[in-house]
Amino acid sequence: MSENLTAPPAPGDTNPAPETAAPPATPGEQPGGPPAEPDYKALYEQATAKLTTAETAARENSEKAKRLDEIEAANKTEAERANDRATAVEKQLATIRRFAVDAEIRAAATGWADPTDAPRYLDDRDRYISEDGTVDTAAITADL
Repeated sequence: MSENLTAPPAPGDTNPAPETAAPPATPGEQPGGPPAEPDYKALYEQATAKLTTAETAARENSEKAKRLDEIEAANKTEAERANDRATAVEKQLATIRRFAVDAEIRAAATGWADPTDAPRYLDDRDRYISEDGTVDTAAITADL
């Protein structure tokens, strides 16, 4: 007769010997059965709640960023404001020059089946602008 006896825990022993039991079920799995289907509705509601929280925080941060930009703009010196205006004008000028060169390229490609394709074949548009800011149509025509 072989009995499986375990000794009772000693007094003061806080960790009794573990009993043999089934391993704990992992999420989405029922003990001793097939995997359970996740609760999609609860997952959706959790995701929606997190998204709402993130959107609210983003709106608040956007408003704070606008106020900070206004404060920084008010604290700028006249030289800094002039520098910002000059930078903006330089960007506009570069855009206008590009449009002018593209227009000249399309005008020079009148013999093409589709003149709007011509700007794609000429990569370095800056070389068609002379020192005084005019567009060198002769160079465009020669390259086309």
